[in-house]
Amino acid sequence: MTTPHVLIVEDEYALADEIITAFRLEKIRCTHLDKAQDVLETLATESIDCILLDIGLPDIDGTILCKKIRQHHSTPIVFLTAKFDEHTAGFCYDLGANDFISKGSTPFSPNLVVKKVQALVTPTTVSLDDIVHYEAFRVDDGKKDITYHETVLALTSTEYRLLQFFITHPGRVWSRTQIIDRVWKDWEIDPQTVDVNVKNLRKKLKAINPATDPIKTHPTFGYSFGEERI
Repeated sequence: MTTPHVLIVEDEYALADEIITAFRLEKIRCTHLDKAQDVLETLATESIDCILLDIGLPDIDGTILCKKIRQHHSTPIVFLTAKFDEHTAGFCYDLGANDFISKGSTPFSPNLVVKKVQALVTPTTVSLDDIVHYEAFRVDDGKKDITYHETVLALTSTEYRLLQFFITHPGRVWSRTQIIDRVWKDWEIDPQTVDVNVKNLRKKLKAINPATDPIKTHPTFGYSFGEERI
């Protein structure tokens, strides 16, 4: 596997230096930009495997930049944000981000940043047939597509992995911790991240078939999967 190349777009130099040092210890190549204006040009001329994107950039808001990136690139994006709550998380995912990290956590963990990026850029071995059918769902793992009632879902990479997990493990109840362990493979993920992604999946599934909700919430326990009429 070639060495991953991460683009860090962050105007706080001390924070960027911490992150760059952590990546270099893992022999991951980094390019650092402190403004948004050069990002699209860099993406056009460099092979970038993941983007760490600060929301509060001095020249262009990071959310606006994310929209511009998504018009031309599917490169994984991890938002760096000073605010961590369900609304912010949902907004980030709606923009097409793959994940986000709170800069306000104490202490801030550059190693967590590295783990999240590695999870996005490292190929995983999936013990699935290329095509899996379950109820109204069809998973094409070769194309990374999931079809629901003959409609291809527009999913982020995280949503794809989560829905794929549910489809291939129907019936039983999974706790948030178990889901994090199997989908994110990172124990430092906030359990709220699971809830946000489930909420986004439900919205996309109900847009196709409002009469059913395949993801069932079990209060205090977690989630199970299996199409049910509502």
